[in-house]
Amino acid sequence: MKPILVAPLIAIVLAGAGVGAYLAVAGAGSGEEAVVAQATPTPTPEAQAAAAIIPTPTPTPAPAPSETPVEAGQKGGGAVDGETPTSTLQTYRNGKYGYTVTLPEGWRVASSFMEAFAQVRSDPRTTRVPEDWVVLTSLSQSEEQQFIDDALQRPGGLTGLEPWLEFALLDSVAVFPIEADLATYVTDVVEGNVIRTVTDVREEVLDSGQVVIRLTRREQDDRGDFTYDTVYVPFTSGSCPGSGASCKGMIVRIAMAGRTSLEDPAGQPPPENPDYAKEEFETIFRSFRDE
Repeated sequence: MKPILVAPLIAIVLAGAGVGAYLAVAGAGSGEEAVVAQATPTPTPEAQAAAAIIPTPTPTPAPAPSETPVEAGQKGGGAVDGETPTSTLQTYRNGKYGYTVTLPEGWRVASSFMEAFAQVRSDPRTTRVPEDWVVLTSLSQSEEQQFIDDALQRPGGLTGLEPWLEFALLDSVAVFPIEADLATYVTDVVEGNVIRTVTDVREEVLDSGQVVIRLTRREQDDRGDFTYDTVYVPFTSGSCPGSGASCKGMIVRIAMAGRTSLEDPAGQPPPENPDYAKEEFETIFRSFRDE
C-alpha cells in the first residue's frame, strides 16, 4: 500500500479552513589482545629489545544492532532480570495495516490494554482486533494491568467506553485508521452534542519525506471532552473497522487535555494533561512509515 498525494488537499485546507516492534540493542563491547614476545634461553641484545615491544591493542568493532520484530499482542522491551539495562531502539510494526513507528527509549506497546479495549469496542456486527487501535506507552506492564482491572470494575457511563478513554491521559500515544479524508477531518462539526473543533493546522514532514497535516482537535460528546495534538497521515488501506469502507488516513495523536463524562459535567474546558509527552509524541509520529 502506498501513501496518497496530499499536496492538493493541504493547499485547500491551509487556504480555506480554520482548520506494532523491532528491538535493537547496540552492544558496545571491545576485545583486546596483547602479544608479548617471549625470551629465548640465550637472548641476544636485539632479542631483548624485541621482547620489550608489545603491540598496541586493536579494539574489536562493536557488532551491528540486531533486530527482532514484535507486533501487536506481543510484549517487548525492558531488561531481563539480572542483566544490566541497555539503551534500546524499539520499532512497532502493525501487521494488519503494514506501517511501522519507532518508540522512544522506555516506551513500549500496551498490548494488554489493546486486547482488552478491542473486546470492549467489539459488538455482534463488528469484531475489533488490537491492531485496529494501537496504543504506545511509557507505563510499566503492572501499571497498565492495574488500569485495566480498575476499568473493568467501574461503571461504563453512557457509551461503555468512558473508563477506557482515561488511558489517553496517561503517558500514551494512539495510532488508528480512519475513513474520513483530510478535508473532512479538518472541518469543524456541530451536530447535537457532538462537537469537533480544529485549530492550529500546519504541515509536518516525516522522516520518510512524506508530508502530513498536524492540528489541534477538540472532541466533545457523550464520552467526554478531550483536546488532542493530532497528526493526519494520508494512507490507503483495505477496509476500516466498523464501516467496511476504505481507510483514507491514519491518525497519530496524544491528549493535551481532557476528562471523561464520568469525572465532570460538560461546559468547562478540559483540564490540561500533565502527562502530555510532546517530545516523545514527535519522535513517534515522525518515524511513521508505510511499508
